[in-house]
Amino acid sequence: MRDFKIENGVLLKYRGKDTDIVIPEGVTTIVEEAFSRRESLQSVNVPHSVTSIGKRAFCYCKSLRSISIPDSVTSIGESAFFYCRSLQSINVPDSVKSIGNNAFSWCKSLQSINIPDSVKSIGESAFYGCESLQSISIPSSVTSIGGNAFSWCKSLQSINIPDSVTTVEWGAFYGCKSLRSIDIPEGVTSIEWGAFSRCESLQSITIPDSVTTICNSAFLYCKNLQNITIPDSVTSIGAGAFSDCVNLRSINIPDSVKSIGNRIFSGCESLRSINIPYGVTSIGEHAFYGCKSLRSINIPDSVTSMGNGVFSGCGSLQSVNVPDSVTSIGNRAFSGCESLKSINIPDGVKSISAIFGDSLPKIYIPYIPVWYPRMTDTAIKKYVLSKEIWNALDEETKKDIFIKKQSESLMKTFLTLITPDLTEKIAAYYLAQLTSPLTAAECKKTVSFIINFYSRLSDDTVRSLYEALTLQENGKTPAEELKKDPVIAGKLTASGEAD
Repeated sequence: MRDFKIENGVLLKYRGKDTDIVIPEGVTTIVEEAFSRRESLQSVNVPHSVTSIGKRAFCYCKSLRSISIPDSVTSIGESAFFYCRSLQSINVPDSVKSIGNNAFSWCKSLQSINIPDSVKSIGESAFYGCESLQSISIPSSVTSIGGNAFSWCKSLQSINIPDSVTTVEWGAFYGCKSLRSIDIPEGVTSIEWGAFSRCESLQSITIPDSVTTICNSAFLYCKNLQNITIPDSVTSIGAGAFSDCVNLRSINIPDSVKSIGNRIFSGCESLRSINIPYGVTSIGEHAFYGCKSLRSINIPDSVTSMGNGVFSGCGSLQSVNVPDSVTSIGNRAFSGCESLKSINIPDGVKSISAIFGDSLPKIYIPYIPVWYPRMTDTAIKKYVLSKEIWNALDEETKKDIFIKKQSESLMKTFLTLITPDLTEKIAAYYLAQLTSPLTAAECKKTVSFIINFYSRLSDDTVRSLYEALTLQENGKTPAEELKKDPVIAGKLTASGEAD
């Protein structure tokens, strides 16, 4: 008795070092941290006089293997058995009505536990990190399962959620790597943030018609999930909800969904096709990023905006029809779409900023400049083709320029596509520009044009461009660069302009 500090039936502290103890009769309450950090403690017998076990009462009792909880106990406090890493099993009596937050967190050896019908709620992180727990039955009396309640229960293979539960809280089963299937009962209206994230063995899941919301990262990195049916009741799917489900092959999006969130299907490498229903007005950033197997997608004419990187890394995507309703396409929207053969850009689009990424043309249409990079061994030099030049291109040429993917061969391809007649039209535009004073940068762009297109220009045109450059105050030095190219120098000689 001298090892126990007891006042009026309240056990305040245990000071002994015994491995096995029996709490004296007459104790009604075990207060906070009464046995905290007694690392030699292996077993505890709790008398029937005890009605409550306080917060952190046995936390960090690392050697505790067994404890008997009598049916007089009505509540188990927060973190009561936190990090009792040797505890293998525990019987929760029918008298207990609630299991507090973190009550059994990090009981790494806990293999089984019964939850009686008397329990109404399971607190946040109640069984967090119980790595050896393989199965658990939740009684129909439970109405709420707290956030992270079973998170990182790596051995948990099966669990039933009773019809009485209305919300699967945030991270409730996060990291349950062995969980293979789960039925969400009718009555659940929301699947919260990360509820089933990183359930790597999860192959199938049933979502009932009662669910209206699937929150952010709900099924993130469920890498064995192959298909899922989303009921018509769902109106909102959060960012990253199915991100990195690498084996997800098919999924339906119901007509009730109005927006596709950021990264919602990013990294779904096996997803081959998807139908976006009419009514969706926006597709978020990186929504389909890295969907390597995606070959086709239908974008309805209800969509008005497509976010940054929306189809970036979709290497198998062959065609995209952007409807007339779209007014905005984000940066790098089609970056890395190596198989893209056709894409239409509707007139309503105000700007398209670097839709193919940094290695591709920055295309701004209609009626504003179009940029093309020219690769050298050391850097990318840029020159501008203005709206007049862009409008002079035929539609097939525009389409081919849009879908070109490799910057190092872009200029070569462009040279192949453009006709000598069209080259002369572009040269005429540059000559018209040279009648007005130009900046040094603008003169350099004219020089870049000549260097890239001289093979398609007549000697007279090369001579005219050269003369016009030398008359420019900022064009004399750039013009001298032309003489360094032996072929261009030859053209100038043929025209009587070489030194």
